[in-house]
Amino acid sequence: MKRYGIPLIVIFAGSFVLSLLDRYLPLDSTVIYFLKAMLLFIYGVYLSTSSRKSSGWVKKFVVAGLFVLVLLFDLGLIRVALLSRILSFVGVNSIIYAMLYIYFGYIFF
Repeated sequence: MKRYGIPLIVIFAGSFVLSLLDRYLPLDSTVIYFLKAMLLFIYGVYLSTSSRKSSGWVKKFVVAGLFVLVLLFDLGLIRVALLSRILSFVGVNSIIYAMLYIYFGYIFF
């Protein structure tokens, strides 16, 4: 149950909390998007619970830095013209960013 149950609980509890926040609190769309990215990251962490945990702080620091960098780039707070052109040519969209957030959570531990 732990291997499949906890990520499923994270999906349902997180989406329930996000829908309540969206419905009853007048939060900015950037805050809601940040919370969605954090939910996807936590989902990725819980997917990797059966794997061996890493105690190296350098790897966690790099993964957390990349997560923040991709999130800021996705929100449009960081703009790099060449990188933007490359990503638009390749066809990166919101589902790719969501997959990256889950992947960062998965490799965090």
